[in-house]
Amino acid sequence: MLPDPPELRGPVVVLRPLRADDAGAIVTHCQDPEIGRWTTVPYPYGRSDADAFLNSGEWALGICDAGTNALAGCIGVMGSPAGESACEVGYWVGSAMRRRGLATAALGTLTGWLVGTCGLGRVELLILPGNTASEGVATAAGFTRAGRARGRRVPGAVLWVFTAAADVTSERTAAVPGGGGDRF
Repeated sequence: MLPDPPELRGPVVVLRPLRADDAGAIVTHCQDPEIGRWTTVPYPYGRSDADAFLNSGEWALGICDAGTNALAGCIGVMGSPAGESACEVGYWVGSAMRRRGLATAALGTLTGWLVGTCGLGRVELLILPGNTASEGVATAAGFTRAGRARGRRVPGAVLWVFTAAADVTSERTAAVPGGGGDRF
């Protein structure tokens, strides 16, 4: 069981708990059909979808640009299987906020916290074939392709994993995956 979503800061990104007043920005970002194409986020996306998401109790954080504090997207943990030291993470960034390093920084920062602070040994991503942007984010954040994800919640997805080394600390892990200088 993970603690409540914290605020996490990196050099280019701030991850913070979502608030009711984020609904408008979430709706605006989710008008992008690419988000619906590559994620489980519904498209078209309306205010009722945002309100339902914000009230769902899902473990999610807003991805904010550290310089402007503007909400750029969301990142969340889909599950921490009982008795396992693993979880699945998913994320999206709105089209106007892409190519600033925010997705990679968010994924690296959250992965560092999950491994270093929460003690998880494995963080997983499910990426649909053809989503080269997310593959680049995953690679830059220290994830490796593990093969087809069979029997998972996203049919046809490819499983990517980040596995913690025995001597990892949260600072060391966050420094590797979340550098943020990339183009994603």
